[in-house]
Amino acid sequence: MDAHSVVATAQQVDSIQLLNNVNAFYNQAWDKLVLVITLSVAIVGIAVPVFLSILQKKTFDSEVKELERRISKKQTELIAGVKQRQEKIERDSAQSLAGVYHVQTIFMKTQGRYANAIGSGLDAIMSYLKCKHTQGFRAILTVVIECLAEMNSR
Repeated sequence: MDAHSVVATAQQVDSIQLLNNVNAFYNQAWDKLVLVITLSVAIVGIAVPVFLSILQKKTFDSEVKELERRISKKQTELIAGVKQRQEKIERDSAQSLAGVYHVQTIFMKTQGRYANAIGSGLDAIMSYLKCKHTQGFRAILTVVIECLAEMNSR
């Protein structure tokens, strides 16, 4: 072989070696790129749903607490409203009973049944105290005192 063909063969071997090195470099780069993309997709595929799940749970928990607070507030308002209505009904009922006992006391007094009049008068007094009706209280107290005076004079 002549020198020229040895140099040409050496150049071919160098070129083939260079091509093999370039090929190996790109294969390794491609493998690394595929690995990085696969890991990125896996991380995003796992991390994002987990993060979204945690975020949704926190949002849900805060919404539940807000709803519980609003329900509790509404419940308190309703209970207060019911208590006010109940108190008004009790006052109105006591005032009605006081009026009935008051009339009964006067009726019994006019019939001369002073002991019965005093009993009804005391019931009227208790009812007037419940409904805080001071004028009715004073009026019936006067009638009861008159009945006591009539009983003592007999």
